[in-house]
Amino acid sequence: PTCASSPNRNHGWNQETTRDYQLLPDQIVPFAWGSIPADAAARRQPKEAARRRAEEAAARRQAEEEAARLAKEASEAKAQAALRAGHPDSAIATLEDFFRRQPQAVLGRLVLGNAYRQKGDLDKALATFLSVTQPPPQRLQAMFNAAAIHAVRGNADDALKLLGALKS
Repeated sequence: PTCASSPNRNHGWNQETTRDYQLLPDQIVPFAWGSIPADAAARRQPKEAARRRAEEAAARRQAEEEAARLAKEASEAKAQAALRAGHPDSAIATLEDFFRRQPQAVLGRLVLGNAYRQKGDLDKALATFLSVTQPPPQRLQAMFNAAAIHAVRGNADDALKLLGALKS
C-alpha cells in the first residue's frame, strides 16, 4: 500500500516515499487540532510508565518502613511487658528475634540490655549498652547503664570514663 489510511489511493505518496519511511497503519493518526501525533504519544508513554513505577516503588518503600516501625514498636512493647512481669528470657527472645530481622534498629537495645542485666548476664548487657550509638537520649542512657555495670563489677575507672564521656 502506498498510504496506510487508504491502501487503494496514492494521496501524493509514491512508491519511493513508502519504501523510505515504512509507515504502519497504527503510526498514522488523523491530525485534529489539540491531538498528539502517534510518535509523540509513544515517546510520552515510557516517561509516564517510569513515573508510575517510581511512584509505586516509593509507596512500597514507605509501606515497608511503616511495617518495620510497627513491628519494632510491637516487639519493644511485648519485651517491656515481659520484663515488667519478671520474664527477662521472654523479653530477650522477642528482641533478639526482632534484631535478627532488623539489625539496623537502635531503640529497643536499651530494653534488651536491661533484660540481660535483669537476667544477670552482665557481659551481654554491657555489650548491648555499648552498641547503642544513636539517637543521643538513648545513647546517654545506655552509657549511664554501662557505667553502672562497671561500678557493680568494681571497675570504678571504667565507670568514671563512661560518665566523663557523658559530660561532653
